Amino acid sequence: MKKKNIISISILLTIYLLFASSCAKSIAYFTDVIKVDSIRSAQLATTGLELTEQNPIKLKVGDKVSIVVSSKNPELTKLFNPSGGGSSNYTLDTTGCIDFPVLGTLKLEGMTRQGVKDMMKEKLISNNLLYDPIVSVEFTNLRFSILGEINRPGNYSIDRDRITILEAISMAGDLGVCGKRDNVLVIRTENGVQKLHKVNLYAYEKLIQSPVYELQQNDIIYISPNKRRAGDSNINGNNLLSTSFWISVCSLLMSVATFLRVR
Repeated sequence: MKKKNIISISILLTIYLLFASSCAKSIAYFTDVIKVDSIRSAQLATTGLELTEQNPIKLKVGDKVSIVVSSKNPELTKLFNPSGGGSSNYTLDTTGCIDFPVLGTLKLEGMTRQGVKDMMKEKLISNNLLYDPIVSVEFTNLRFSILGEINRPGNYSIDRDRITILEAISMAGDLGVCGKRDNVLVIRTENGVQKLHKVNLYAYEKLIQSPVYELQQNDIIYISPNKRRAGDSNINGNNLLSTSFWISVCSLLMSVATFLRVR
């Protein structure tokens, strides 16, 4: 009985060790900053790094927003908000517009959330509709997707004006140890055309200057597996483990058998 236990434990240890060793050892981010010389380190600490032009999320056709108008005059405010507990959500139509109570058709495509607030406040005041309007604008259906070698793949909501790829990775529980940090792909649709951008998480200085450092709605992030991970998953042959795995298992079992015979 003891011999069987020894063999079972040996097999389990082998499986664990081989899977652990199949993943890349280098899982740190920003190695270009960590490994730079002391002079460059001092420069970065003093002056920092200049970001590319900040790009808050702009509304697109099909996006949904919640718009609520309030003021010190509740009776007038009712004119601009759905009565009877109706929804305050508005969807940008194919022309990028919404139909808002009293104000009529409003073109929101290409505008930031703050831009929508400012535009609506100006219209309410200039048309003598409200003198002290407060306009609340929230995103309701904006999302990004992340998949591949990530701990929590899926779709995630965007509820702020800016979200970086690092924040997105953090929301999804970080990359798995087998994810390629030097070849993260971001698929972005612009004017009906899908564009592929590559990001290197080791290179911080280049990362923050990338056009996809700040995400947009509907971006897709793909974390590809490293070479060892990809080699260990042969889907066509339904072989989840590499040949080297089985060679190692056989070698261990032979060693255990020899040990037991000697005893």
